[in-house]
Amino acid sequence: MSQATRADAAAPEEDLLAALVPRFHVTAPVNWLNDPNALTYRDGRYHLFYQYNPDSPYWGPPQWGHVSSADLLRWRRHDVALQPGDGGPDRDGCWSGCLRVIDGQPRIYYTGIIENGGSRIESVCLALGSSDLETWQRDPAGPLIAGPPPALGSGYHRDPFLWRDARGWHMLLGSGRPTPGEQGCVVVYHSDDALSWTYGGLFADGPRLADGIDLGVHWECPQLLTLGETAVLLISAQNPDAAHPMMHTAYALGTVEDYRFRPQTWGLLDHGDSFYAATIGLDADGTPLLFGWAQEDLPTDTQSLMPKAGALTLPRTLRIDGAGLGIHPAPQLSGLRTTRLSPNGHPTPLGAQFKVSTATGGDGTSAAVSLRSADSGTLTAAVTVDGLTLHIDEPGGRPPRKLHAPFTRTPAPGTAVEIYGDGSLVEVFCAGRAITTRWYREPRRAELASSVPSWAGAAAVDARTVDDQAVE
Repeated sequence: MSQATRADAAAPEEDLLAALVPRFHVTAPVNWLNDPNALTYRDGRYHLFYQYNPDSPYWGPPQWGHVSSADLLRWRRHDVALQPGDGGPDRDGCWSGCLRVIDGQPRIYYTGIIENGGSRIESVCLALGSSDLETWQRDPAGPLIAGPPPALGSGYHRDPFLWRDARGWHMLLGSGRPTPGEQGCVVVYHSDDALSWTYGGLFADGPRLADGIDLGVHWECPQLLTLGETAVLLISAQNPDAAHPMMHTAYALGTVEDYRFRPQTWGLLDHGDSFYAATIGLDADGTPLLFGWAQEDLPTDTQSLMPKAGALTLPRTLRIDGAGLGIHPAPQLSGLRTTRLSPNGHPTPLGAQFKVSTATGGDGTSAAVSLRSADSGTLTAAVTVDGLTLHIDEPGGRPPRKLHAPFTRTPAPGTAVEIYGDGSLVEVFCAGRAITTRWYREPRRAELASSVPSWAGAAAVDARTVDDQAVE
């Protein structure tokens, strides 16, 4: 994978770089983290894996990092679960996949990579785990699927996602099709035992543009779930030629008929510019949970000095909201340890880790909170009749950004607007909409701004510092 960066600039001092690293989000022990994988609830704990390069703050041949938690907030780090093997089908990387417990045996299905003279072989590999998910061994039989079928016409063949129904096991893989025009797709395989697989052809595809969303030329990280009577497909859209190749995660609502997904509507899962590679799992009560990867967007020279690069988002839940898919902060986030601030006078110092919240006014369409840092960077989250908008001004001559999440229906009066700030990472939620971005400024000197637009009404603003650290 590659990453887009802003124009190179002089590297900040070391302590500022450390302050940009999130603390109450999951990060790698050191260096690079990308896709979350295999979210699993087992024996009272959530297990979460992620793509990890310990050797550099940039992407490289990934391993599988592993953390677990009893509450989705405070995590314990485990030994690396998977590492590239010498000479095997994953010798150049253990890429994304999923975890399933089959006949009492935990299994990780993942993408093994071999770089071969400028081309890449992407195969489906299997690792068998201990009951506590601590120890993993490769299946000695080698890859389950050695590479894409010739009929696909593409080398993209990655990120297995499995489910079971009355007819057996089924596997989705992300891919792309060169004809009739470059576009992403998902293919499906079938199996009686989840070991021997038969290619079943195309599961889903889409045009380059759908409902105003760029769906890219390759799809990664396919995820499938059912909410009521609605089938939900998540795909992460990639365009290697774009300035920002890892573009976004999109969803489609539709139906599955004879193992072909029929989309009825498309939408963005997150309306920011940093969210990618969503993975889903189930809470203890069966509620869908979701994590994503929050990408960096730093100058190359600056990122080379970062102690850590990349983070996982906060946990989220999904549900059908009107004609679209709503994404909401997981209820467990109410358990974050915070210190409430009393903004008797403005500005109110927030520091590098904070949660700021307010609510929509009497008509449901007005709310605003403005934050700033001492070096003149400002962030304003606003709710209007048009939706949730995030305006960001950063120092250093970078152009202002405007991120917008339209509503499918007007929020009710008193709907919460929540902003989580953690180092450079910002997540904003309102009425089933989410915006994830990076705000690179002096995070230790963030403060609640002294004024809020008059049209936003007089809703109270709750400001807190967050005292938690994700991985203890």
